[in-house]
Amino acid sequence: MLPEGDIPKFVLIQLKEIAEKLNYINCSIERLCARDGYVSSLSRFKILGQLKDTQLPVSITLICKTLPTSDSRIKMLNSVESFEREVYFYTKVLPILEQFQRERLANAEDGFVAYPKCFVAKRVDNQIIIILEDLRVSGYEVWNRDNQVTFETASIVMRQLGKFHAVSFALRDQCPEIMEEFSNEMTDMLVFLYKNCYGKITREAFNKAVDHVDDPVALSVLTKLKEKFLPVLEEICRKNAAGVCGVIGHGDFYENNILFRYDEKAVTSVAFLDFQFVRVGSPAFDICYYLLTSTNPKVRQNYDKLLHTYHESLQTLVRKLGSDANKLFSYNDLVNQMTKFGKYGVIFMPFLLQITLAKPNECVNLDDIENDEQALHLFRFSDETKGKFKNALEWGINDAVKFGWIKPDEI
Repeated sequence: MLPEGDIPKFVLIQLKEIAEKLNYINCSIERLCARDGYVSSLSRFKILGQLKDTQLPVSITLICKTLPTSDSRIKMLNSVESFEREVYFYTKVLPILEQFQRERLANAEDGFVAYPKCFVAKRVDNQIIIILEDLRVSGYEVWNRDNQVTFETASIVMRQLGKFHAVSFALRDQCPEIMEEFSNEMTDMLVFLYKNCYGKITREAFNKAVDHVDDPVALSVLTKLKEKFLPVLEEICRKNAAGVCGVIGHGDFYENNILFRYDEKAVTSVAFLDFQFVRVGSPAFDICYYLLTSTNPKVRQNYDKLLHTYHESLQTLVRKLGSDANKLFSYNDLVNQMTKFGKYGVIFMPFLLQITLAKPNECVNLDDIENDEQALHLFRFSDETKGKFKNALEWGINDAVKFGWIKPDEI
């Protein structure tokens, strides 16, 4: 636990401003913990004080995201661009989504509210800072990788994802000029990154994947995509590729960016985090990305049920927001989107599965990375993890082929 004097000045100023807006007085601020993510540094702070009007003791716990401490990692991972996109989401996009729902829904809980409250999102001199509500105080947790994702948990995720996308359909229907503005401002961040820092990392991930699989279908898909993933990605992510089905999507929708709340052992609700790759594109992007990187073959056996769960949730909210759900996005439209854009999830499997499967001692210290060559080798798998990686790739690609998301002969 760090005392106030050891907290960076630009962070401390923002925390004090939050306390003032909450009418806290006689405050003390403590940093409870800190860690580095891939494109950010994360700290957990607690503000303690008294409520100005009543003098009663109060406290709040917050999550603070800042740029990594390593300049080389900021440059290598294009952290500034990712941060600026998330700031745009919290300061421009989310307030409009919130107002749009607030004006149309009698019950706020009927809408999409599965995200932390944002207190600060802005550039401060040479830094960028985002301060969010700490949802762990409300019982949310990161996913425990020792547990298998169940159909019930995946269904809860798909319901919330349906709500998230539903707001875009109603917004495009009733305020098309706003969605057009978002389309212009939010090009696909991952295409930008893959043209730059992530291109070499992804190609190396494909090399690793090819070396691990034996299944002929998986081997064929991975071998072809290794050489063509960028033009394929550019084609499916080009502006307006999804037409009137384009939605504001998360962009990096997998288990690391979802929090889960439990009742005893069962998941009861989820919340979405880390909107640094948010963009306007096909709803299929978030769906296939999640299903291929964060579920398993047993869950995907219920693929049709999961699609129906997502679609029913989406249509329910679209109707409550005042639009014709069947006209805007039928179930056949969803299936067509999955067929046309589902290969998106396959492209990201080789890299993301390494993140989701790696044990803590199998990941390199990100601050030790000083050049692009070192960034190509972020994980050192044990034989056990190599086996899990192989199986996840083979099962996922064969499921993608079965679902019609990708056709090996047409890559």
